[in-house]
Amino acid sequence: MKFPKALERESLRWYYNLLRTTFSGIPSKLIAVKKKSDIDPGKMYFFRYEAKHRATLPYWDAFPLIFPLVGKNDGFIGLNMHYLPPPLRRTFFTELLRFRRPNSPGLAIDYSALKSGRFLSITIKRYLTVQLRSNLYEVEESVWDRVIYLPTQNFQKQTAEYVWSQI
Repeated sequence: MKFPKALERESLRWYYNLLRTTFSGIPSKLIAVKKKSDIDPGKMYFFRYEAKHRATLPYWDAFPLIFPLVGKNDGFIGLNMHYLPPPLRRTFFTELLRFRRPNSPGLAIDYSALKSGRFLSITIKRYLTVQLRSNLYEVEESVWDRVIYLPTQNFQKQTAEYVWSQI
């Protein structure tokens, strides 16, 4: 079933308002609209996504929480924190913080330094711009440590518990 774009936008507005009111310790300016073409590697984003190969994938996250690594002509590669259960998200997030940019917000993630880590192969995903179903919403750095725990994963075809059991 295909939903009208206006209904999708209204659903997203409702969901973001729910997040803001439910997690009142997080500032209301937590989520800022970003254009699809304006992705800043090393910052944290939410967005709606429909996997291109959804018919053959065993599961995928329709509402990723990512740190983009590198832009591509047709999309980007990023680390989706939702593929880790919350305790492991915290561990990986702590590892990522060593890549903090010294004089500007965000992370300067060194892909080669992550290759030897155990979380890269689990979290690294390729996202195609044409498959984005919303704008990207940037999460302010000041609340990253709280946002990584939010239960916003939206796995399709499987439960989060199942996805996490595959680690």
